Amino acid sequence: MPTASIAAFFLALVSALQIQMSLDARAALHTAFENRGAVRSAYERVREAERASFALGAFPLTRLESGVGTRPDVSGGEDLTLFQPLDLFGKARASRRVGNAGVAVARADLLQALVGVQQDALTSYAQLASAQHLLVTAQDQRAVAKGLFDAAKVRVEARSLPEIQLIRADLELQRAEQLVVDRRSATEAASARLQAALGVSSGDFASRSLQQINSSWIKDLDLEASRPELLALSAQIRSARSEKSVARLSNTPDFEIQARRSPWADDREFYGARIQMVLPLWDHGAARAKTQAADFRLRSAEFLYADRLLFARKEREAARLELAAAEKSVQVYQKLADGASALLIKIQRGFAFGASTLLDVLDARRAMLEAQESLVAAQLRLDLAVEAVLRSQGQLLEQPK
Repeated sequence: MPTASIAAFFLALVSALQIQMSLDARAALHTAFENRGAVRSAYERVREAERASFALGAFPLTRLESGVGTRPDVSGGEDLTLFQPLDLFGKARASRRVGNAGVAVARADLLQALVGVQQDALTSYAQLASAQHLLVTAQDQRAVAKGLFDAAKVRVEARSLPEIQLIRADLELQRAEQLVVDRRSATEAASARLQAALGVSSGDFASRSLQQINSSWIKDLDLEASRPELLALSAQIRSARSEKSVARLSNTPDFEIQARRSPWADDREFYGARIQMVLPLWDHGAARAKTQAADFRLRSAEFLYADRLLFARKEREAARLELAAAEKSVQVYQKLADGASALLIKIQRGFAFGASTLLDVLDARRAMLEAQESLVAAQLRLDLAVEAVLRSQGQLLEQPK
């Protein structure tokens, strides 16, 4: 095989391994939507609401009555009659609108469940990424402490540094090693929490490369068409209006076509049709009470809708302000971390040649550790701010299949 082909093969292999060892936030979210029981439960509620809506809006029942008595003069009911009610006033259509509103509420609840699962997944994802970065920071600090210990040992052996300084350098090294142990445990715990958020029972996420949650994924959405609670309240408003129609129509007459046969006791067979009307006379105020109840429910939903719409707008505004602040914080702390790292390198080099003291190195090391941890905290804050903006406007990064 030519050398170029061998190089291309190994490059493709390395790329494939990198893809396999990385976990994108969108891919994690897709896994959560496929595996979480909360999502499946919400889908079942939608199917339930669709079937209930169909039942509510079904055409009036067609029925057949037939019977025979032991004696012709003791027969009761109809010997053979087919009954077909007529929905002349649209009672079934009004009930169907109530059912459709119930389906809309169920779908809004599904969206709410998806947004909640997305929050769990992205939050756990960001926390694991932060734990990984803190582990890397601890490992870097351990390497710095090891280099400091080695340099101190050389100077102690050269009798240019008191032996007590070597003991202090050794204590710093032990502390750095324990910090690595603690951070590794925190990373494994964050990996377990991510497994729960994705709905999987196993998976070594702690060793996989996680990508940053990108703020460019945020879109500008219409809150009234994307926020789950606003969609649910809008459906409740439509439901209340439809229930008012159902209540008003409950006092309208019922019409029915009947196809009849002559009684069995009659030797001659006669067939005919009859139009039957049932006119409600007095329902003791039930229809009026139902109409008033639907009216109160409608006004309640409208007031709550206006309240939640204002809250949603302010919540998104606040989330966007926090996102802008978090982006600036990452930029500032990145510069501080770079500066602290460069300063530590210079002071370490000076310590190796006797130009700096051990205290100078420890102070510079502590400053770099604080800067690096502040940068990791700022990055976590940024990731969570992106998730908060997505949640504030009901935006899903992935559409479940």
